[in-house]
Amino acid sequence: KNFRPDPDKLNAVREYPIPTKLKAVRTFLGLSSYYRRFIKNYATIAEPLIALTRHSDLKPFQWSEARQNSFE
Repeated sequence: KNFRPDPDKLNAVREYPIPTKLKAVRTFLGLSSYYRRFIKNYATIAEPLIALTRHSDLKPFQWSEARQNSFE
């Protein structure tokens, strides 16, 4: 059986607001990674967001242009 993305779930990813907290970044990554098989180079594209979640207790939340591009 072919797997096809659920349009409602895709809309949830498309319409997700720009994260302002680490928890929102993690939620977005969880939503978007579900469709990673349809996104060429997903890991490379998502890396700026994934990096934000590493050692998050050691640094403040900082949104950047690279993270914005990755989010979009």
